[in-house]
Amino acid sequence: MTRLRITVFLTFLLRSLHALLPNPYNPPVGCANYGLCDENNYDPSDTTYYTCYPQSCICNDGTYGIYSPGVYVLYIGYLGQTDACQSSYDKCIAIPPACPAHSSCSTMIDNVQCTCSSGWTGANCDQAISTNPCDSTPCQNGGTCTKVSSTAYTCSCGTAAYGENCQSDPTACNATTCLNGGVCVEQLNTGTTCLCPRDTTGANCGTKIQPCSPNPCKNSAICTNSTNGGFDYTCTCQPGWTGENCTLKLWCDPLFNQCEYGSKCNLNADYSGYSCDCLSLYTGKNCDIPNMCESVPCQNGGDCSVISSSFDSTYNCTCQPGYTGAQCQSYIDFCDSVPCQYGGTCKNVRPPAPPYLTCACQPGANGSFCENNPDDCIYQTISGKKYSSCNMTDSKALCVDGLNSFVCVCGPDYTGADCSIPMIVYNATIIIFGPDAAVSDDIINLLKDLLKNPTNIKDMVPFILGLLDDSERMDKSWDYDDMFDWVAYEEKSLDLPRDLLKWNDVTLGNCFTFNHRNSTDAQYLHRMTGKPGSLEALVKINSDEYCPWVDTQAIQVFVHPAEEDIFSESVRYNAQPGGETELFPALTAYTRLGGRYGRCVNDASEVKQYFYSGDYTTDGCIRSCYQQEVRQACGCMDPRYPMEFGVQPCGLTKRSCVETVATSGTDPSTMKGCVCPLPCANRAYTLSWAKTVYTAQQPRCFSASNKTACEILAADSVRVQVILPDFTYQLFAEVPAMTLNQFIGNLGGLLGVLMGISMISFIEIGFLVIAVAVVVCGHKKKA
Repeated sequence: MTRLRITVFLTFLLRSLHALLPNPYNPPVGCANYGLCDENNYDPSDTTYYTCYPQSCICNDGTYGIYSPGVYVLYIGYLGQTDACQSSYDKCIAIPPACPAHSSCSTMIDNVQCTCSSGWTGANCDQAISTNPCDSTPCQNGGTCTKVSSTAYTCSCGTAAYGENCQSDPTACNATTCLNGGVCVEQLNTGTTCLCPRDTTGANCGTKIQPCSPNPCKNSAICTNSTNGGFDYTCTCQPGWTGENCTLKLWCDPLFNQCEYGSKCNLNADYSGYSCDCLSLYTGKNCDIPNMCESVPCQNGGDCSVISSSFDSTYNCTCQPGYTGAQCQSYIDFCDSVPCQYGGTCKNVRPPAPPYLTCACQPGANGSFCENNPDDCIYQTISGKKYSSCNMTDSKALCVDGLNSFVCVCGPDYTGADCSIPMIVYNATIIIFGPDAAVSDDIINLLKDLLKNPTNIKDMVPFILGLLDDSERMDKSWDYDDMFDWVAYEEKSLDLPRDLLKWNDVTLGNCFTFNHRNSTDAQYLHRMTGKPGSLEALVKINSDEYCPWVDTQAIQVFVHPAEEDIFSESVRYNAQPGGETELFPALTAYTRLGGRYGRCVNDASEVKQYFYSGDYTTDGCIRSCYQQEVRQACGCMDPRYPMEFGVQPCGLTKRSCVETVATSGTDPSTMKGCVCPLPCANRAYTLSWAKTVYTAQQPRCFSASNKTACEILAADSVRVQVILPDFTYQLFAEVPAMTLNQFIGNLGGLLGVLMGISMISFIEIGFLVIAVAVVVCGHKKKA
């Protein structure tokens, strides 16, 4: 709790203390023993110094004071509590002793002051101060030292030496060469030289001098000559200085002590400087800066350093790796820079530790930062040439690597994911299915096969149109105006929508039937034979709508009994353009015996399956069996033939399955459950025909307003006539060879001729048999 309150206080100091001076009585803010003030609680009546309410004083370590509400005394100009931070612990009674031997202890705020006893010195007061100058053995050459005072001595030399310290040899010089204790030194070839004592000078040391001139004492110290007759002096140092010549500064002397706010000054052993032991709330060389780091503001192991600026000091936190913020309170978001490439998901390591983040890479990328994207294009070498996944079909295609994928950039002639679809096939899918339809691979393969084999178009179209209903198919095929210029019967023009029933077959397209059994508006009977009673039509070919490599430019004409329907495999005649075609039908009728003479069908309901309209035909029954086989194998029915109501027609995707059934070589009539007898009665037409090619010029175009248009129409049309030669027809009928009565009569006649037997003979023979039986039975009884 104390540390937190100090932080609040220091924040206040940074904001407001720059306006007032430190309190001169209890510096810096009015709390005893250099305590600091908490929670901005300063005396507002004092506008000169920092003055803190006693209850808001925060005490340094080593001091204390208990706040008692209501106990205040007048205290140096402001109301204060007598014992707020006033008391301190006596640290001199510690065990072991706080100060070393040969010293005295004085309690300070948060430490002690040790003072060496007289006669002792050194950092630990363990060096005795000597008072005998002879202890340094100043006399040489065996001289004897005698103490004169604490600073003076005399040397008694023997006969072997002389001088103040017995340092001279008398054998080279005589006693009078050098005066006043000067030492004579013989020089080679130059005589002698006198080495004078400190208090003399001159060639023979005959002139006396004073030790204090010039003054050897420094820093304004007072030099005093010795009065004991020796060449000695004493320096009286100014306060704050010490040493023989007063050259050593006493940094901890009150005159120079720069350790502020109750801190302890420690003098270096070599007098080169000092250090301050600061109280807990202060820091800096001189302990004059509030210790902003005392409250440990830096979180998560951050290192706190004080930015010194007197009472405007702040602090700086050097955060551990992975942390940020003024107090290192926040995690660094290493994912903020989006280091994970190719869409990788970044996750910070918490708590922060190397590598500080991890990347979860998208499929296809790897590496610490998902920086690696291997080439996904698949290459292979064929016949020495390198191919990619894109240019196996399109030699101009390029493979562009993606992320766990690749994209093919196709040349102008191909498209598709792998550039394998020719543009002509792609455009065909748009025309057939629409621009936004999803087209299966089976359809694409069918169209590609069609591109290689154009003749397959006729087989494919029904599989496309078969998925449409009748009205949609009719809209895509020809109408009356597209096919006919005119139609006449018995040389009278017909009303086409009334007299020709339009219906649609998946394979044939729109068909137009004259005298269709379902045409309720008009039914015509044959009244005349030959051309006057013929059906005649000028039919347009529309050659530009044919595929010349597949289709023959012609109109298909079917002549059939009204009770039967046609389909794509019915017998027809192809009427080609640029001429006139005459068809001569001949009717043949068939009747068959059923019952005990064999099986025939009167109605389609007598067989298991029959999907055609109209009267029963054997071909229709066999095709229905085929449809059942297709349905069982493919799940749908062949759209080229009539189907059971409600069954789905096969589309292009099922074409291969349908073709497999169709080309399996199995006769539908032998399929399981397929029984298709002949009809009990049916009719059929056989045709003979004649064809006339138009001449170069059409007589009918001579008077036409647009002769060219008329000739073009004539060249692209055909005139068709269906002419009934006569009203006779052929009949093929099954009849019994003989009746029962005929059989008995014929049998009796033959027997009579061969055996002479008549009916009376049979009666007589009967009586004979009875008589023989009676005789035989009577004989058995007697026995």
